[in-house]
Amino acid sequence: MAKFEKSLTGNFDEFVRYMHEAITGGSVSATFEDGSDFVVDTIRVSVRATSDTA
Repeated sequence: MAKFEKSLTGNFDEFVRYMHEAITGGSVSATFEDGSDFVVDTIRVSVRATSDTA
């Protein structure tokens, strides 16, 4: 399992969309399983789970 953590500036929604498309579109066998988005105070969190069907 890979994990990516980063503090960033800019459009969070665009970044999440870019990462989702890069992971699922960059692999024939990667499939999106589930996701969750939530806010804690001023912190936005986005979690995505994918699986490799190969």
